[in-house]
Amino acid sequence: FFAVAIALAFKNRPVVGVVHAPALGETFVAVEGQGALRQRGGESETLRVSATSELADALIATGFSYNRNEPGCDDNSGRLARVLPLCRDLRRLGSAELDLCYTAAGVYDAYWELYLQPYDVAAGAIIVQEAGGTVTDLSAGDDWLYGGQVLATNGRLHEALRQQVGSA
Repeated sequence: FFAVAIALAFKNRPVVGVVHAPALGETFVAVEGQGALRQRGGESETLRVSATSELADALIATGFSYNRNEPGCDDNSGRLARVLPLCRDLRRLGSAELDLCYTAAGVYDAYWELYLQPYDVAAGAIIVQEAGGTVTDLSAGDDWLYGGQVLATNGRLHEALRQQVGSA
């Protein structure tokens, strides 16, 4: 999976996001205060995060950094081991932006990843937020854009998953 993402930030906060997945024929768009859309096949649909409220029912996505084998790097395996027995299932696609968009669309209930750059999350994060979801860093703080880590959920699962993935 791959995508092209463009975001516009104002005062270090994304306010416009576009994620285009050419191989899938999908484009996700959000503008602050105007909601989020998925366009495919010439049609648009409004995005809403899922209504899942129990971690045991949740389909969750995560990712693994390219630098996971470097000394001192957190390889995310401890978090994976904690979350996997508690959720319905886990997925790993390989595109942070698409993982965020699928969280916004309710395909996933939540997503987390480490060692990300602003260009990995800026567009997808505003799409999640405009679809009614919550985006923070792993400590439930606001440093997700530049802090290298992101936790995005439908909002209902945020604290329960944050307790499992913990701080970086």
